Amino acid sequence: MRLSGKDEEKVLSGAVQLAEHLKHTFKWDQIDILGPAPAPVLRVKGYYRYQVMLKGNCRKVRSKIDSCLAVYRKSNSVIINVEVDPFGF
Repeated sequence: MRLSGKDEEKVLSGAVQLAEHLKHTFKWDQIDILGPAPAPVLRVKGYYRYQVMLKGNCRKVRSKIDSCLAVYRKSNSVIINVEVDPFGF
């Protein structure tokens, strides 16, 4: 997942909150939550970018992931993009 926005503090705060929420939600499942970490290119066209990665079989728990994301997608200042099976990881 990549979180981006014009205000770096809001993006980082959103990434930390999302990662903590996911870690709490998947405490007993076989999903590892990595991050948040700055994207390889932190700022593009005025948008700061941070990423949170989920490692494991996420297909089994997709509905839980979607419900977690729904809470954080309500913010207009932080954009969340999800990439499934990203190339190069």
